[in-house]
Amino acid sequence: MLVIRGAGTVDPASLRLERIEGQDELVARLKRNYPDEGPPNVIRNSRFPLGLQSGWMLGGDFSEREADDVVIAADAATIGPSGAPTLRIEGTSLSLDSEPSSPVYPIVKHQASLSVRGSGDWHFLLRSGKKDIDHESVRLKGKDKWQRLSLYFSPEPTGGLYTLRIQGGGRLWIDALQAGPRSKAGDYRSGGECEVALALPKSDAAIARVQFDDESASLLYCATGRLNDTVLESRVVNAYGDEQPLSDIEPGGADFLRRGEIQYDAFTRRSYGTFRVEAWIERHGQKVSPVNEIVVHRLRRPRYWGKDAPDSPFGAHLNSRRLRNVTMKAVGVNWVRLHDSGITYIGWHYLEPEQGLWDFRDPEIQRYRRDKIKVFAQMGTVPPWARTQKGSHSAYHDRYSQPENLADWQTYVRKVTQHYKGVIDTYFVGNEPWMRSRWNVSYDEKKEGTAGYVASRQPQKDYAALMRASLEAARSVDDTIRVCGFSTSNWEGNDDGMMPGTEWTSGVLEHDGLKWCDLIDYHHYSPTVNGFPDDDVEKAWQRAIGPIAERHGSVPKPVWMSEGQGSMETHHRGLYKHTLPGEDGEDVVATTDRLVRHELALLALGVEKIFLYAPHGQGLGDKSRYAVLVASDGSLHPSAAAHSTLAWHLEDTTFVRRTEAAEAIFAYFFQGTERSIAVLSSSPSHDEYTIPHAESVSVMDLFANPLPPGSIFSGTLVYLSTEDGVHGGGAELPDTPNA
Repeated sequence: MLVIRGAGTVDPASLRLERIEGQDELVARLKRNYPDEGPPNVIRNSRFPLGLQSGWMLGGDFSEREADDVVIAADAATIGPSGAPTLRIEGTSLSLDSEPSSPVYPIVKHQASLSVRGSGDWHFLLRSGKKDIDHESVRLKGKDKWQRLSLYFSPEPTGGLYTLRIQGGGRLWIDALQAGPRSKAGDYRSGGECEVALALPKSDAAIARVQFDDESASLLYCATGRLNDTVLESRVVNAYGDEQPLSDIEPGGADFLRRGEIQYDAFTRRSYGTFRVEAWIERHGQKVSPVNEIVVHRLRRPRYWGKDAPDSPFGAHLNSRRLRNVTMKAVGVNWVRLHDSGITYIGWHYLEPEQGLWDFRDPEIQRYRRDKIKVFAQMGTVPPWARTQKGSHSAYHDRYSQPENLADWQTYVRKVTQHYKGVIDTYFVGNEPWMRSRWNVSYDEKKEGTAGYVASRQPQKDYAALMRASLEAARSVDDTIRVCGFSTSNWEGNDDGMMPGTEWTSGVLEHDGLKWCDLIDYHHYSPTVNGFPDDDVEKAWQRAIGPIAERHGSVPKPVWMSEGQGSMETHHRGLYKHTLPGEDGEDVVATTDRLVRHELALLALGVEKIFLYAPHGQGLGDKSRYAVLVASDGSLHPSAAAHSTLAWHLEDTTFVRRTEAAEAIFAYFFQGTERSIAVLSSSPSHDEYTIPHAESVSVMDLFANPLPPGSIFSGTLVYLSTEDGVHGGGAELPDTPNA
């Protein structure tokens, strides 16, 4: 069986099946293919005339304390040993991972090297996956002399993926990266006669590789190397797999370096969404450079770009970094929930490590607010001196012990709410207390791991008491503060370490939990496709929130889905083709559709806010089950472009009704003061359906591209909208799309 995955066009001409007789034959084959042991440098981008290239990843999302923003940029005034502008790195504390590379001749010892200069203490680690295999530490004295650092490794038989991690603080310039067989590790050589670097020109969200639709669809390129008689070739590919060649550019001449722009607006009908631009240099029809690529997102400017959006339903989990804040704000994320990422800024464990000694993280909180992101802060974690569970078993779970004394807890709540009065106005109490490890009082030493944590005899009663203590303490400081409680879930399993959501909700409700909160929150990670009647979103709501509705006839307070997503275990490379080696079989369009269908279904239930978990879930070489909106290098995934479309359409609207347009196809109607929206969704199996068109109604796909009359519904979300709105005197959306 031949399986071909991906998007685009392929014309198989022949198929051959060969047998490789074990390791010896594999080695013999490599020797035949690479009689000279392969190229001296397998790194695609060994110099940085335009700054970091695709695949590099700034760390810090998992650090205990976030440092001030770092500076990473090309330095045209400092020419390195490669002859090109160097990369300047500054920061008090940072971690930066290179794009991965893979040896092509892994049967000999290899060497990785780079040139450095600057000041400060720096550590260079060669990594295979998550394992450090060699390292070098240097103290740079600020002199202008370049040093050559080398790291050594024996590759895995299959080549493997290798990255260079740079850690430290100070000011650092790097240049002339090289990795290849040690026999060829003489003077620096690049991976080809030439290289081509790509970057976005300066713009509002260029740091996120986002260009808004009122900005030019252009990229910067910088060609370096022996450029005589060369042509820069390029092409653009969209998320649907459509491909277009771009105009040839002749950077030629005797110069070592040439700069210019590439216009990539080759799609007249599908001009929005995510695009991969590939570029390489040829001489007389032969490639003389590695293929480089950049993934850029063409989006509508968010309705609340540069402004606070307190009523926006769209939030996520992210650490307070300028890069991450701008990236999320650019795709319509207006709120942050401080759990895991961000918990170090607000959790009691971190703010009062010793009783009476407070350590507030004001720069991080203020950075969110400066970037116009509203904060949903956790009243949570407990320092060792205040816990009921006194042992040391898990650095993570120990922090979620019950507080020994509610009076100490209230001191923490008053101190935090007073300190951030006027800055943070919404808090939630704890996280997932329905798990014993997240709401424990002791530890059974006869057990191991999270199985050893012991809950109290009445965990729901204790949690309701914590809600009361939190609300009363916060209100004593500021009666406008809102406190969110219940922290329930849709869990329905029988694991003895986790209480089913229905049972947890019922127990908190039984102990007057509804009285001690302004908002109700729950978590929902959906493993399946949503966006139709009786989908997983509706079932999860019933398990988590149903007991409240049954008791009161309705849900009397706003509900926030404070953690979850609908595209579990599907995010990986996104649109990358060359940056992250290997195949992952990801269906990019399906991933994007699953994510926004989940959000659509939540909003249709009346959920007031959605906090996606987690844009910090990236990891090179990994397929993180929790990653959302980002590819595995931390840059935006095409699903972020789909989220941008959903947010742009549904911001400032209210769900009105759902109607069946055709067999298993549904229209979700939303109404705003100036526009009306119908979102077409479907069950997994549905009838063929022609999408309706009407005068003054725009019809758009997942990424906000217009769909022409006669388009057939493909199974992914479609938006029908009128900016004037039904009540604003404009054109009225069809009551059902067939009307």
